[in-house]
Amino acid sequence: MFLILGCYFFNYIYCRRVIFYFALINNIPKRNWRKVKQRLIQV
Repeated sequence: MFLILGCYFFNYIYCRRVIFYFALINNIPKRNWRKVKQRLIQV
């Protein structure tokens, strides 16, 4: 809840990256973690 409220105070793009991080950590297996990091850098 606090993170959602923080989105209004911080940049919207930064908020999207934070949510993207949590989604990947929860869904992507550890095997693909290196590929995930490469995608995050591109995004």
